[in-house]
Amino acid sequence: MLSDFLRSEDLCFTIQHEIAPRINITDFEVMYSEGGRPPVSPKVMILILILQYLERLSDRAAAHNLRYRLDWKIALGLELDFKGIHPTSLVYFRDRLLASDKAGYAFDLVIEHLVAVGLIKKGAKQRIDSTHIIGNVRELSRLELLHETLRLFSLSAKDAGKTLGPGLLDTLKYYSEDISIRGISEQQRTKYAREAGLAMKVFIDWVTRLPQSSKLKTDASFETLTQVFAQNFQDDGSDPEGPNLIKIATGKDHICSPHEVDARYANKVGSVWLGYKAQVAETIPAAEGDVSFLTFIDVQEATQHDSTAAAEYVAYQGEKQTMPSEVYADTHYNSSANIEFLAAEGIQLKGPVTPVPVKEAHEKNQGFELDVKQRKIICPEGKETSRFTLWRDGRASGTFSKEACQSCSNSAACQPEKGGKRIVIRPESDLLKQRRALMATEEFKLDMHKRNGIEGTLSGLVRGNGMRRSRYRGKS
Repeated sequence: MLSDFLRSEDLCFTIQHEIAPRINITDFEVMYSEGGRPPVSPKVMILILILQYLERLSDRAAAHNLRYRLDWKIALGLELDFKGIHPTSLVYFRDRLLASDKAGYAFDLVIEHLVAVGLIKKGAKQRIDSTHIIGNVRELSRLELLHETLRLFSLSAKDAGKTLGPGLLDTLKYYSEDISIRGISEQQRTKYAREAGLAMKVFIDWVTRLPQSSKLKTDASFETLTQVFAQNFQDDGSDPEGPNLIKIATGKDHICSPHEVDARYANKVGSVWLGYKAQVAETIPAAEGDVSFLTFIDVQEATQHDSTAAAEYVAYQGEKQTMPSEVYADTHYNSSANIEFLAAEGIQLKGPVTPVPVKEAHEKNQGFELDVKQRKIICPEGKETSRFTLWRDGRASGTFSKEACQSCSNSAACQPEKGGKRIVIRPESDLLKQRRALMATEEFKLDMHKRNGIEGTLSGLVRGNGMRRSRYRGKS
């Protein structure tokens, strides 16, 4: 019998007996509306996506396997004469998953099954770390960004372009074509960029005057055009040559490519990439020989700090009944706010905290006291700052007057500048001080070995499952 064809160690055997029975077609009702031709069963489609990911296949290769691979047909419960699907069906199905907020359906299903059979237990120890994901998009120079943004908008605006005058209609046609900028001089780059800015301004004014019923007003290409213009040009209307190009246009919200508006440039430990960041958590084996299981995967913006993943991580663990008792993480996660937040949820966050900055730790800067309420810093001799600034990140900086420092008997140890002592103090809780003291112990160092396994897991996801490069466009 065909049911006996698969062996227990086969991947498709696991899919057939462990995954397929737990997928309910009713879970996908919100993805379909009445009318139209009958779709391929969403149960079959989600299983294809799982197999496609595990075998690292393109849509075309996955559709080919579905038609000709016997083990796939058995795992999915299909008849031998099943003719298969068109590759684009997978594209449309993924779009439906995203639109219905079901992108994590398969992962959630596996987690729930592992919890049900006791392989992931509430209160178990876990570890978390992140890795970067390169977006499925080409890196663009700034001029290419401007021209590509205009090109995509021009293609969307073709039908509405007949309301433009002859001159602007030519501009629309000009930017609807690919433009080569290879070998041009810096002066030409500046000229083309200014021209692109002027074209953007004109098109924005034109769309703004269109009737409210115009689809172009809500088109994604126009929204992107508006954002790219605001992020790259200054325009007060005083320059007859048009908007002025901002010399440096960077930031966590800046669009880097109109083809992938969520992708961002980021830099971490010397690695520079355009794309996203993945947060990954797994269980820590209780005994030697035990297996680790992934408990959390989330995709963030590339510029988002690791510490911000704590809220999503805790919410997911609570929803899946997998809340750990301890979580091991590196310095980026172990902020005082995160330690306190997880403690309130009954989780002990373990790991190193950031060291005191070298300048602040220097002997000449010791003994100064910060009084945030009174907005002042007091030196060891009891003198107060003449100027005080409190920064958004919590740091406080102050300056002591030149006269106060010159008459001070402790100036040899304090080493003030010619204009008076300048100092920066970072308010620190007792919690961070206690953790830093703990970090010096041998017990802490040995305990941190439990965190190291997540590095191997990330390596496996990158090398074995192609996690480093996004297969599709979009953060989800």
